[in-house]
Amino acid sequence: MQIRILLLFVLSTILLASCANQSELIVARYADSNITLNEFEQAYEKSVGGKEAAIADSISNYKNFLDLYVNYKMKLRDAQVRDFDNDEELMKEYEEYKKNVGESYLLEKRIITPGLIKLYNLRKDEVRASHIMLSLANKNEDEVYKKSKEIINEINNGANFDSLANVYSEDNYTKSNGGDVFYLSAGTMLTNLEDAIYSLKVGETFQEPVKTKFGFHIIKLTEKLKYRPSITASHILASVKDSLNNLDTAKSFEKINEIKAKLELGEDFAELSKKYCDDKGSRI
Repeated sequence: MQIRILLLFVLSTILLASCANQSELIVARYADSNITLNEFEQAYEKSVGGKEAAIADSISNYKNFLDLYVNYKMKLRDAQVRDFDNDEELMKEYEEYKKNVGESYLLEKRIITPGLIKLYNLRKDEVRASHIMLSLANKNEDEVYKKSKEIINEINNGANFDSLANVYSEDNYTKSNGGDVFYLSAGTMLTNLEDAIYSLKVGETFQEPVKTKFGFHIIKLTEKLKYRPSITASHILASVKDSLNNLDTAKSFEKINEIKAKLELGEDFAELSKKYCDDKGSRI
């Protein structure tokens, strides 16, 4: 089948233009079908991830994509000409493909990717929270929920959260410290607790008891800080002993200076640690 690709003159200035007559320009023809600039723009934007990325792209990339897009459209037309859309076996295979591949795509697009973006944004902050936990063990759930709401009302009316935690909380690890669970970051706790904590401003108490497998939790945000990345370090310990097994500080100092000189000459820290470090517990 003969294809005639029309010259995309000054493509960089007309691509993604809003003018109606430009959007109807024909950029490619095959058989009795046309591809308009408007159709091409929409396909290209979707391919590169949006309008801004498309505008910033190169003429050569536009042309390469147009070739691919025309080939794709030709294959669709060829399938229609061959009446593939009425072939029961082929359509059955197609539906199976959509089920197996499409579900994975939708899972990635609608659940995994948004979840990762949310987690990334939440982890920009570390939070410190306190809770009052009322256990559900051998108790009526409705009654525990009602009691939790009563405690929240007490807090709203000015009662001290720390004092209430000491009286009511059944988390024996935190109740004596006002329910303080210290610093937390997104992805390290149960999702519903995380959502409640990150929705609060410092000093606020979440207005609904949060249910987990442990019971109902009354949540207060006590502090929020910008994420502080953890820092790890390695060391090489020089600890030379004399004949009586006492530390010889002079020889230890001499040894560490020799190691320092090797490092300055470019030798590998890890290899020097394995060879010279006297701290067996921290050797790399």
